Amino acid sequence: MIKDRMTRRCLPMLLVLFAFSLTIEPARAQGAKLQDASYRFNWTFIGSYAPIYLGVEKGFFIKRGVNLNPLEGKGSVGTANTVGNGSDDIGYLDMGAVARLVDKGLPIKCVAQIRQKTTMALLSLAQNNIKKPQDLIGRRVSYTPGDSNSLLFPAFLKATGIKLEQLKVEGIDSSIYLKALVAGQVDVIMGYRDTEGFVLENQGEKINTIMFPDYGVNVVQNCVVTSNKMIQEKPDLVKRVVAGVVESYTYGESHVDEAVALSHKLFPAIDENLTRKQLAFLPTVFGDSVKQGKPIGWVEPGVWVNTLALLHEYAGIQNTNPSDYYTNDFVPSSP
Repeated sequence: MIKDRMTRRCLPMLLVLFAFSLTIEPARAQGAKLQDASYRFNWTFIGSYAPIYLGVEKGFFIKRGVNLNPLEGKGSVGTANTVGNGSDDIGYLDMGAVARLVDKGLPIKCVAQIRQKTTMALLSLAQNNIKKPQDLIGRRVSYTPGDSNSLLFPAFLKATGIKLEQLKVEGIDSSIYLKALVAGQVDVIMGYRDTEGFVLENQGEKINTIMFPDYGVNVVQNCVVTSNKMIQEKPDLVKRVVAGVVESYTYGESHVDEAVALSHKLFPAIDENLTRKQLAFLPTVFGDSVKQGKPIGWVEPGVWVNTLALLHEYAGIQNTNPSDYYTNDFVPSSP
């Protein structure tokens, strides 16, 4: 009788312990199955990177069995090469800038297009009153040698009916680029709305912006890439990483303050206002397909067709088959 009473008293506790063991063992098993994956950005931290760090913090990759390691980079070309040679598993870079490398045989492919629309622009101080393309005539326009903007600037001129000889175009070193504009040494610089443009505004400057896409000159910009070897040998890992990326950007879009707070914790030197502005701006370049219900990361075929046509004409790319540059096979079917 006493034994029966003790059994009845202990039974609830035994059931609790048993239930706890059922929850802890799968977690241990999941931890044992984690696959490491490096994720190389193309530059040092900027606001649009914040969702990935937030996704890592929230466990969006761990729950998919991936131990993602975000790493800063030194340019899109450098990141493309480290992904292509297998030093990095996944990369985040300006695909429009490295498409020429793919054309020449670099074995990488876009597996999720985060930015369908370029933010290439002509930036000027508001006091210069340059608001439309025709206002550029006779002005001093500068670029940094080797940048993507100057490569496509002839396409912008053609689209707007302006001749190169009507402008005073000069190259300026990137170290003094913004200073030259503020000091009045040049009237216009080629840059990006959400990088150089936001930096200038964050410094208190009022600027005017002429966007390339507004005149039909649009190319794909940042996307998630991996090597053809990874696609062939570890497609499941690629799929899980992409799913984590999509969830990270989807969550980050509606949790800007949380993303900014974590970014400041990880990178104390960043400007929180600039980071918040860059992150809040990001949804404007996700693309029309996202607005229509596709998940963030979905690659828009039409954008790639237009991109390759422009790069064929102005950058000498020979291979204009979009399927050699991107795939939607790894993007989740819904957000």
